[in-house]
Amino acid sequence: MGIYDGRQFCINTTDFETGEKTQSAPFYLGDPSLANVPCPPQNPYQDWSFGQQPARSALGTNPKDLVGSAKVSITKLPAIATVQGAMAMMDGAGKYGPYNWRKNRVIASIYVDAIYRHAMAWYEGQESAGDSSVHHLGHVIACAGIILDAQATGNLVDDRILAASVPGEEGNWFTNLLDHLSAVIKNKRKV
Repeated sequence: MGIYDGRQFCINTTDFETGEKTQSAPFYLGDPSLANVPCPPQNPYQDWSFGQQPARSALGTNPKDLVGSAKVSITKLPAIATVQGAMAMMDGAGKYGPYNWRKNRVIASIYVDAIYRHAMAWYEGQESAGDSSVHHLGHVIACAGIILDAQATGNLVDDRILAASVPGEEGNWFTNLLDHLSAVIKNKRKV
């Protein structure tokens, strides 16, 4: 059985002949400051997926459990998002050919514009695009997926506006502006 506390893994084992329980030295997840931190106490019901308690039947002694729990959990993306994104991808494949963006470079702003259009149409109350009958948010997912794929494969024409900074301030100006405006809203709500 393994224990995962968000920063380290520890493997608990039981010798089936003697019943003696042992715990491994901790495996640290990229944080050398944890080198001298001992494993937490054994808890056979500790979840490996960020604090939620699993059903007892989900726990096992299979070593794959420990290895697999350290990888990206694809099941954290809701199935409806995958299905609606796939519907939009199927619509695009019918119009332009499957994976057409891998044959031709992708201009980021074209897809960002499409993301905005579909998100705004959905926000204004239209569920599905008139030309495809596909959910607008499925199109948003598909466009974001194409941008991510093009960026990962080196096929993205990154025409984003250069991140501007304000003299004397750290970070991106837009993030700083959002932080400032959030503080203004918070202060107005106190009044």
